[in-house]
Amino acid sequence: MLRIAIYLLLASLVCSAKQVDKSAKKPQSTPEKKMFADSEYLPKGGIGIVTREIYIDLKSRKNELILKGDDRWEGEDRVAEQVVFVYQNRVWEPGVMTKGFDLAKAIVISFENDRVRFFDFVTMKGGFYRRENQP
Repeated sequence: MLRIAIYLLLASLVCSAKQVDKSAKKPQSTPEKKMFADSEYLPKGGIGIVTREIYIDLKSRKNELILKGDDRWEGEDRVAEQVVFVYQNRVWEPGVMTKGFDLAKAIVISFENDRVRFFDFVTMKGGFYRRENQP
């Protein structure tokens, strides 16, 4: 009788171990993470805040950034799509990088038709601002 009880106990442990093993192989259902490209930020008075030192002028007729010390950078007309990197408080266009450029310390800003996207590699955060209608 004791032998039968031990076999039943062992059989139940083996069956429960298989169930745990099966559940471990299944992907867990987690809420879908929101990607940075889908994170919309709301501007303040037509200005998009990227960091405390980098702002996007969303009302400008040009692709325009406001940098630390009230320095401004003007790019192409706002209808032109343009990608730039902000590194060491300077704006760099692809192909014209400084020696020692480190993407891990840069911010990428993409001026698009109806929005401006940004991604900060230092904080690993980003999102986009919708552009207001053409001024």
